[in-house]
Amino acid sequence: MDDDLIETLADHICHQLRGSLAAIMAYGELLDDRVCGPLNADQAEQVGVILSRTRLLDRQISEVREAVKVGRGEPWLEPEVVDLGRLCEFHADLWGQAARDCGVELDQRRAAGTGAVLLDSDALAGAVDHAIRGLVAEVEDCGALDLALEAEAGAARLVLSTAARLRPVAAGVDRFAVRWPGEGRRGHELGLGLYLCRSRFEELGGTVRIDGGVDSETRLVVEFRLLEPSIAVPGN
Repeated sequence: MDDDLIETLADHICHQLRGSLAAIMAYGELLDDRVCGPLNADQAEQVGVILSRTRLLDRQISEVREAVKVGRGEPWLEPEVVDLGRLCEFHADLWGQAARDCGVELDQRRAAGTGAVLLDSDALAGAVDHAIRGLVAEVEDCGALDLALEAEAGAARLVLSTAARLRPVAAGVDRFAVRWPGEGRRGHELGLGLYLCRSRFEELGGTVRIDGGVDSETRLVVEFRLLEPSIAVPGN
């Protein structure tokens, strides 16, 4: 099958999926906003699961189209100058839901006046989502996560941390290597997240490392270079 046919097929499939998905998401949001009436606790939880699953599927559809572009050697990122602090605030609900999907709570805090970066907002959202799911799979009995945005000396860092310890691995094993998914507390698949998050962050120009995890808290640190202060963020 040639590249043009593959791209046409992928576009058609994604278009068909997104049409139905948009209707489900819109109705789910109406239910979540209580427009159709009150919900009890169980109903509210199920609506939350529906919304998180449809949002995840929407991102996966985007990743299918991105994979086709990468296969053709075409650029798939659409970087722009953005304020990293505002970007994190915009995606806070999405990342909080990703943590809840894994059965944990996410506490988010951001430094004021972080600075501007050049990256693709949607790609960052997906990378942090993979990082959350991946880190939960890598630690033992994760009860909560913290996501902090820090800035100093021309760099900004996203730090995802937990008091839980890293699961032991054999000597020489790369924690970012591809592995088969495991299951979260609600049966959601986990395990490929760290591999996917590292590849995504590196494509965005970031660097990724894991600190601690033996006798101290586990920290996944992503660092981006800030743009010069003279470069203005559009809309400011």
